[in-house]
Amino acid sequence: MKKHNKKATIIKSDGRNKPVVKVTPPETVEHQVRFQPWRFDSLVFDKGYEVWIDRALRCPCTVKGTGQPLVSCNNCLGSGWVFVNRMETRIAIQQLNANIKYENWSQTTTGMAKVTARATDKIAFMDRIILREVEGYFNEVMRTRAIRGRQVAFTIYEPLEIESIYLYKSDKEPLHPLKEVDDYILDGFKIMLTDNYNSMEDLSISIRYRHCLTYHVIDMNRDIMKVREKDCDYSYEDLTNMPIGGIARKAHYIFDNLKYEAEGRLIENSTEE
Repeated sequence: MKKHNKKATIIKSDGRNKPVVKVTPPETVEHQVRFQPWRFDSLVFDKGYEVWIDRALRCPCTVKGTGQPLVSCNNCLGSGWVFVNRMETRIAIQQLNANIKYENWSQTTTGMAKVTARATDKIAFMDRIILREVEGYFNEVMRTRAIRGRQVAFTIYEPLEIESIYLYKSDKEPLHPLKEVDDYILDGFKIMLTDNYNSMEDLSISIRYRHCLTYHVIDMNRDIMKVREKDCDYSYEDLTNMPIGGIARKAHYIFDNLKYEAEGRLIENSTEE
């Protein structure tokens, strides 16, 4: 007698390169709870902050084999990331705080925040979020360098207002307070010293200033959430996006800075969408 080999029935897929070999039967749904995504979106928009979102792209200048960006690249300035196509929107940000850990006699501070946005905003890993309505204070030490014959320094964030600024002279002398117009001119991220300091080199300046809080998305813990939504007569069902959420971190903990944008090296790659 001839043996007949039974072949498994293969159900063709929808073109995603893998055949479906089995389909589980549906269940009878007696009661359903329906979410209304527009209500969640309106809540985020109503309670959120006005922000700018810059889309993040990995810079293609990375070296084959090592994956390290080129320091000489004028697209990313050696950071490995390009930020393009600024968008204005509203997002909700919660738990803006600093988590402090003490390890081996050292302190690691990471400014973290939870971010909730509407799906239409499409936030993703490393996107830059600038809060237009929320301000903070930051202090840092800047080193000047000669640009076109003038001593210039750059801040990490763009100052809205300089609270105090001092020039270091020596370890035996008091710090010298600088005055705007007389000693320096503020231009975006750039602090330009007046002609009185042209003969000096590698000056060290301490500054405290007010700025717009800036974060980068470091993790998307809810980047996909959809619910089934039906039309008025329940004849049609479709998946609708719910708000998405992630974790963001203050910009100065991720990059040393992107302050050299003000030097004029940075190439603007934004395009109209």
